[in-house]
Amino acid sequence: MGEMHIIKDTGKGKVAVIFKRDGSLEHQQAFACETCHKYFPESQLITTWLGEDDAYLECGECRDAGR
Repeated sequence: MGEMHIIKDTGKGKVAVIFKRDGSLEHQQAFACETCHKYFPESQLITTWLGEDDAYLECGECRDAGR
């Protein structure tokens, strides 16, 4: 069985709870892909820098599809 995650909405933002293969849990901030608008753990998003202070977040699936 591979890793899976769920997204929890807390009062301070969205958090991803990642269930690891070894049975442990990991928590990360969750952000929305700016193409498909689905939430993913921060480690599963790819950041494309558009300038010094401007970035675009995409999931791997959207990045591979070239949307």
